[in-house]
Amino acid sequence: MAHYFPPYPYFTNEICKRGILTESFRLIDVGVRGGFHDRWQAFGDHLELWGFDALYEDGVAPLIAANKYPGRIRYLHCALGDKDETRPFRYYRENPSSSHFAAANGTDVIDENWIQVPTRRLDTLFSDGTIGPAIDFMKLDAETYEIEILKGAGETLSRSGILGIESESHFFRTPRHPRSHFVELYEQLAPYDMTVYDLGIVRQPKPTLSNGFPQEIIGGRYVMRPIGRILVCDCLFLSDAFKDAAVQGTCTVDRLLKMIAIAELYGLQDISLSILFDNRSLLANRLDVDEASGWLMREHPHQTFSYRDYAEDRIKAISFESGVDPRRAAENMAAKVIEQIERDEA
Repeated sequence: MAHYFPPYPYFTNEICKRGILTESFRLIDVGVRGGFHDRWQAFGDHLELWGFDALYEDGVAPLIAANKYPGRIRYLHCALGDKDETRPFRYYRENPSSSHFAAANGTDVIDENWIQVPTRRLDTLFSDGTIGPAIDFMKLDAETYEIEILKGAGETLSRSGILGIESESHFFRTPRHPRSHFVELYEQLAPYDMTVYDLGIVRQPKPTLSNGFPQEIIGGRYVMRPIGRILVCDCLFLSDAFKDAAVQGTCTVDRLLKMIAIAELYGLQDISLSILFDNRSLLANRLDVDEASGWLMREHPHQTFSYRDYAEDRIKAISFESGVDPRRAAENMAAKVIEQIERDEA
């Protein structure tokens, strides 16, 4: 399960369409093969992106060929790491997640199946102006090499003003990561005041229930509930600015708007609203705060309710017993409605 992504991020769309956000949203995407996530499309022509991939023909080449905005969307053929060098890389087309660099201890046999890939430190690219000078967010999907990338990005993380990082990780203990990749990732980001705000979970079921567990909703209809041990987790790290009102008070309006937008794009609208209300006097110079609070309450263009409706309990919400998943309950109710329609038509 990936992070929640609103079907229509109302706030982010509005601040960009109306010109309320007056500067670019700057994103680094490491492991951009296949393109960047749709959530970032909400920034429209405010999006400035640097996409990296170790592969060319199966990586950035198709993206470069189809790129309509090379002035603000840039795809670079190189890997990132803790050294500026060229490294052997083994790519498995049938199973890309198994692709890897040559082991540092020299145990891999390098043959014609390996390719030589340029590897750069983010700090090198930051200092020579290839990226930046400001970075708002970074996504890391580097098949367990995220730690090395961060080790080569100390200056970038300290000086770019980065607000958050999404990184793939796992909890397995391996010879490369004896304390687990997650522990090392967490500690690598701790000096930069980054804290986990959300996890997207991918599970690995046993063959006995390889398609998931059949969860009955009603009338012989089933959904397959994900089961199995956690295989991969997608970690969302956000800076302490998201919870520290004093730090927020030193931010520019554009920086606050970006923080609100990031939280919205990951389905954390409560955090978005807190930042909006805590900085009302500053943000009021750029937008109507009450109207903007309504944008954060809606996930479809046709919705009209406001935050005031929520605060004054005018939204007719259905109560569920403790422990009930509201989305599962909604599926049950939808199934009942469909079943009644089918009976009426029969």
